[in-house]
Amino acid sequence: MVSNEIQLREHLMATTSRLERSREAAQANEARYRSMFELASVGIALVAPNGAWISVNDALCSIVGYEADELMKLTIQDITYPGDLSADLSLLQQLIDDKIDHYHIEKRYLRKDGQVVWIALGVTKKTDALGRLEYFISIIKDINSRKIAEDSLAALQRELEQKVEDRTAQLLEANRRLVEAIDQQINSERQLRKREAELRTILENTYDAYIALDQAGLVTAWNQEAENIFGWSALEAMGRPLEELIVPAGMAEMHRSGLSRYRASGATTMLDQRLEIPARRKDGSTLTVEVRIKALDIDGQAVFSAFLHDITERKEAEIRREHEVRQDALTGLLNRRALAEVLPRAMARADRSGKYLGLLFLDLDGFKAVNDRFGHEAGDQVLCRVAAAIKNCIRETDCAVRFAGDEFAVVLEGLMSGYPDALRVAEKILDAISGPQHFHGQSVELGASIGVVVHASGEERLPAALLREADHWMYRAKHAGKGGVLSPYLV
Repeated sequence: MVSNEIQLREHLMATTSRLERSREAAQANEARYRSMFELASVGIALVAPNGAWISVNDALCSIVGYEADELMKLTIQDITYPGDLSADLSLLQQLIDDKIDHYHIEKRYLRKDGQVVWIALGVTKKTDALGRLEYFISIIKDINSRKIAEDSLAALQRELEQKVEDRTAQLLEANRRLVEAIDQQINSERQLRKREAELRTILENTYDAYIALDQAGLVTAWNQEAENIFGWSALEAMGRPLEELIVPAGMAEMHRSGLSRYRASGATTMLDQRLEIPARRKDGSTLTVEVRIKALDIDGQAVFSAFLHDITERKEAEIRREHEVRQDALTGLLNRRALAEVLPRAMARADRSGKYLGLLFLDLDGFKAVNDRFGHEAGDQVLCRVAAAIKNCIRETDCAVRFAGDEFAVVLEGLMSGYPDALRVAEKILDAISGPQHFHGQSVELGASIGVVVHASGEERLPAALLREADHWMYRAKHAGKGGVLSPYLV
């Protein structure tokens, strides 16, 4: 019994000794764990299954900005950023359900000061001997700086990508515009060539002569009609000054002066209007052209374009029409309308020269008998003979007019002695007209009554008044017995 007791005591002492050594080892481990827990650079926490904190270290408190006792009053749900809570709780539930044995996640905490901090969270669970969950072990690392850097880098990357995208878009847009510009240029050149061809066709087939000049006045274009009108070929005309080709000799200096004046000051009276001017052909003959000249400024140089139309025939026709309008168709003398133009100008010349102007107004005597006995054809013959006789009795500078029917007027200019000269011409005309007119073996006596008035320089008398006065003296001569001449000078 003693021996057994001694063995038991020895065994107890040995057991006690081992237990003491185990306790010392456990205390040493606890001290090391506590030291590691407290001094770790990462946050460490023991978390209850409901999310309450069991134990937290200083690093975690530093990350979230709470004191330990403040943090212990909160849960993980309280400090988790709302947007990250769902994912965290979902992983935590999988860990509880043994679907996973741990998880890692990057999430955000809300610090005490309201700022958001990014952390890397690793979670494992601690179970008892029966496998029941006791608590979670959470390792929390502050990755806010890294996340900020990553966000900055991502923002920079996005900015760079956006810049690349924008630049690419700009280059694509520039390329598109370049392609469009090239297409437009090609199309413009095509249209320009088409327009040039159309213009050449128009200019070559127009009824107007087209001549272009450079700033120096040298010919740069000369179409087919210009060749037809002026006789110079395009090969002969190109590069030559216009005054050598179509400008009349008397106008060459005026043409050169006008061109020089325009180059110096831009002043001219020839541009942008229709002008009728004389021109000459290669053979020296002259013609009248209607010209329109346009000046263009091309690259700082004046270019002149001129369209010229030969209006020689038109001008001649106008002269003929004007002559017909002012001329008596039967006798060839001037008519009453022409007298209304001639008489005022003749009186004005008399006023300037100081010489006299004589006006004769005559009416045929016996003319009605010619018409009645021999017809109007015979009467027309008499009128033509009278007109010829009057013209033979006056000078080239004088003017004979068939006023109306068998009435005639004569304007005598440059008379030196006034009435004596005028009366002398009137008597001469009366002698030439008076006498028998023979038709078909029969004769009719013809004569005239003539009224004579004279206009002296400085007399204030209108042409119509002078004409009425001559007509008055003609009627007095007719009433005095016909076949005579009467004037204020003879009364």
